[in-house]
Amino acid sequence: MKRVDTNNWLKPDVAWSGTIGMDFSGDSNREWIEMVYSVRLNAAVPENIRELFEAAQGALIYSIFFHPLMTLALDQMTRLAERAATIRYEMAIGKKAKNFAVAIDGLIEEGLIAAQLKPRWAAVRQLRNDASHPSQQWLYSVGMMSAIVEGVPALINGLFPDGDRLR
Repeated sequence: MKRVDTNNWLKPDVAWSGTIGMDFSGDSNREWIEMVYSVRLNAAVPENIRELFEAAQGALIYSIFFHPLMTLALDQMTRLAERAATIRYEMAIGKKAKNFAVAIDGLIEEGLIAAQLKPRWAAVRQLRNDASHPSQQWLYSVGMMSAIVEGVPALINGLFPDGDRLR
């Protein structure tokens, strides 16, 4: 893991070397930023969740300088999935969920999460648990990053579809 100091803090992290398309030229940096910001949450997602998501995206962008920021950004996205699920549960059920698992199960029972999505939600919950109770510094791969950056926002957007009236 890169040890950041005054001489290297703006130099790309070697952990990114060999990643196709990440040559850290002006064009690849621009493409990286555009790719990260191309993933959006629906306007119906509560504003505080969208703001926290944008902060996670910013950390993800800066991970080209310090790879562990990628892991922190992705960990934050899993916590945002939990928060979005608990907010949606409170809206639908009218009370607070005891925990993330209860929120997921309750939203499935209410038909607000499709039953076939339960394994994906369970995987996000497990990632959130691992992130919230770390025993060591984990470093996600670029493949894992892609799965989380695309998958978590899709799950959150499914809870708050644009144009749908929420109950």
